Amino acid sequence: MKVAIYSRKSRITNTGDSIENQINLCKDYCKNKNIDETFIYEDEGFSGKNTERPEFKKMLDDARCHKFNFIICYRLDRISRNLYDFTNIINELDTLNIQFVSIKEQFDTSSPMGKAMMYIASIFAQLERETTAQRVSDNMLLLAKGGQWLGGQTPLGYKSKCKTFYNNSKIDKKTYVLSPIESEIRTIKLIYDLYDKKGSLNKVKDFLNENMIPAKSSINWTAKRVQIILRSPVYVKSSPKVLDYLSDNNINVFGNPNGHGILIYNKTKNITQKRDRSEWVASISDHNGIIDSTKWLQVQTLLDTNSRMPPSKGTSNRALLVGILKCSNCSGNMYIKHGHTLANSNIRILYYVCENKSKSKGKLCNNGNVRVDEIESALLEDINKILIDTSKLINSLFNTIKLKDYPLYSLNVNKEIQYKNIQIQNLLDELSLSPELSKHIKPKIIELETFVNNLKDKQLYRKIHLENNYLLNLFSKEKLNLSMFKDYITLEEKKYILRELIASIYFDEKNHSLEINYK
Repeated sequence: MKVAIYSRKSRITNTGDSIENQINLCKDYCKNKNIDETFIYEDEGFSGKNTERPEFKKMLDDARCHKFNFIICYRLDRISRNLYDFTNIINELDTLNIQFVSIKEQFDTSSPMGKAMMYIASIFAQLERETTAQRVSDNMLLLAKGGQWLGGQTPLGYKSKCKTFYNNSKIDKKTYVLSPIESEIRTIKLIYDLYDKKGSLNKVKDFLNENMIPAKSSINWTAKRVQIILRSPVYVKSSPKVLDYLSDNNINVFGNPNGHGILIYNKTKNITQKRDRSEWVASISDHNGIIDSTKWLQVQTLLDTNSRMPPSKGTSNRALLVGILKCSNCSGNMYIKHGHTLANSNIRILYYVCENKSKSKGKLCNNGNVRVDEIESALLEDINKILIDTSKLINSLFNTIKLKDYPLYSLNVNKEIQYKNIQIQNLLDELSLSPELSKHIKPKIIELETFVNNLKDKQLYRKIHLENNYLLNLFSKEKLNLSMFKDYITLEEKKYILRELIASIYFDEKNHSLEINYK
């Protein structure tokens, strides 16, 4: 008889029901049953809440290959603490004619009673796991309401410090509080001052990067990282108005305002899943706040106002290579920046600039800039020299980005029309308040209305041509027709074509070279 022994322990230790102890007890059971041939599977450091365990998966694969007749484990919950998983596993073993034995509970699926008792025990194992998890969660929330630091990545400006005290029973206890890091505290104050003056997350981000001011774990700042710091109540000196602001945002608030910072708990269920704000807990902490409550609330108002504004129309929507053009010096992304306006025209020159160079004012990279129109023209000419399987490209293009799906295109145009209509309405509101400005406002309204009408005309024109597969005629048998990149398809479609053809592009200003790696 061939037997598989399975052992599991959530944490790597030599105490309690260690892996070694589990295996030895299972081997003793095998000796008493005169079983000599065994396969051993060990998962150490893996939870029983699911079946994502390497040795466990290997054991099931071997079971499907009928390498053994029995699976033996020390205890039922070593297999799984999840009732659904456990039931599925036992049912599969049943179909494979493999019996299961738990030596601690003395369950054996070879008998109907043993199988029934095992299912009952698995229900209690899951109940125990869920009860323990709920108890831990409740205890964490209880500690949170007292304002303790419960661990994890500390916010910029603070480090975790152990604090020892004696409870009512005179037992030595430890807790953790946030302790200030003065150099980082200065950075926090600077961020609030900058945003209060500039009113822009990107401008604050650019200033921090240009002046090489380090973030918590990286030299590069992002607008999102700046926003997280500005939104965090950990820095505010708590006051009744701050607590009212948090309550108005449907957050549960605990503690009395005393000038200390505020910690937010229970924001997420796991790494990827956020909880609703009604489940958040905001508690007055033991650490001192560093931002005046009036200033913090002003910043929240400014953030709220800016978040409601229509997004500004950037320049990257006019560039083909944003996201695929890299710097040959540092492999950083190259993005769009405005240059000068051409003489005798209103056309502004655009450049691709290395992001690392721009953020650090040339300290991290010194690669030169390149004009958007020049590099894109050179790329398209190069593409037209190579042989392309146009039938494959057409199929990919139509199937993946759905060129024939007019509603998708129409949705994008409708968003643009909606954005322009908002601008028109804002100008009309301004005109009603200040009639004397009509000579300046009316021409702009007419210009926007003309633009909207052109969009609608273009939308209808495109619908007609898409229905007749007009785009198929833009491809020759062996080469791309470059006219398609001028007037006939959208920028997103042009970008998709380039991404289908090109693996990577690197620009080197020093050698005046463009390295194009085709797929």
